[in-house]
Amino acid sequence: KQENQVKADAVCNCGHNNEEHEGECQMEGCDCTKFQSFEVNLLKKKKTITDIKFLQESEIKDDSISWNCLYVNKYKNKE
Repeated sequence: KQENQVKADAVCNCGHNNEEHEGECQMEGCDCTKFQSFEVNLLKKKKTITDIKFLQESEIKDDSISWNCLYVNKYKNKE
């Protein structure tokens, strides 16, 4: 990417950031004449894995999420 396409804290291939460039690098001893940088965007795929297990009512008290679901949908309505 060029100097006008990046944020101020982007780093040039010469190792200096965009604020130290005005067309060419302003740092002493650096012979960089043009700001150039590259950016890599890695795309992540969202993966959902669902393992469904049918529990007996006697087994549900061992699993807090299942117990909460059963309580809200079955027992709470009786109250």
